[in-house]
Amino acid sequence: MTSNEIKEMIETELSGYKATQPKEGSTLGVPWSNDKVMSYIPKLKAALVEPYLQKMLLKETYEQVKSKNDEYANYWVIAKDGSYYQWYEVETKEYGLAQKNNNQFVSIGVRGDLVGVYCAM
Repeated sequence: MTSNEIKEMIETELSGYKATQPKEGSTLGVPWSNDKVMSYIPKLKAALVEPYLQKMLLKETYEQVKSKNDEYANYWVIAKDGSYYQWYEVETKEYGLAQKNNNQFVSIGVRGDLVGVYCAM
């Protein structure tokens, strides 16, 4: 995929986004209301950047955090908000979060859909 294709995909996803409530009992705590989730859409739109491919250190699981052998993947950075970067992985069609540590991007193990991941920032 190209940067423009990623950008178009995100715009399409956001234009048709509808918040849905999870099944009762499928979450810990109290799920956010649809209104609260939808209130994050303008914030996400403001945080979007021109998508760019970025090599990231994977520290998403306990094993990866403890391992002396670093594992990397290339993800598309799509948004930046504060110290967080939201990325997209073409192969799995997942979004996730990363932070920058010593000029290195580190994927921190938060994955999901476009809006849900942004809400986790």
